Amino acid sequence: MGPEAAALLDALVARVTVRGESLLCASNDRCMVETTPGKRAAAIAAAMAGAPFDLRDIRRTCETLLASLGISTDTRAQLLPHGLTGVQSVHYDRHTYAQEKRAALVAWEAFLLRTDSSRVVNFSR
Repeated sequence: MGPEAAALLDALVARVTVRGESLLCASNDRCMVETTPGKRAAAIAAAMAGAPFDLRDIRRTCETLLASLGISTDTRAQLLPHGLTGVQSVHYDRHTYAQEKRAALVAWEAFLLRTDSSRVVNFSR
């Protein structure tokens, strides 16, 4: 993970620890369903006159953009955690891919930091 992402994660973990909340649950203990980004995301999509979307769309976008950054299929599979299948990877390959995943995440962070922030949608109300 890149340094900016690590700092953000540390802040989120600290917030969760202090408040006793889950990262994916609202304060009323209603947890997010993995395929439904919630009413706020749906409202943003509607306001932008966009099609409804779910979290698989975000994953697909990440996969595609990581490929455009030159990240290998194997590393993307490890990152997005579908992993690799087949006898070799299931039974024989015990490599953690930590260095490859870190390099990919640093490249991803650099890409995000270069992205035109005027195109970023603010999810706060």
